[in-house]
Amino acid sequence: MTTLTQHIHHTNVMLILSFN
Repeated sequence: MTTLTQHIHHTNVMLILSFN
């Protein structure tokens, strides 16, 4: 569960960086 949450968080960070 923790690993899945971390993966989702990492994906969100990548998306935010892409928009910036």
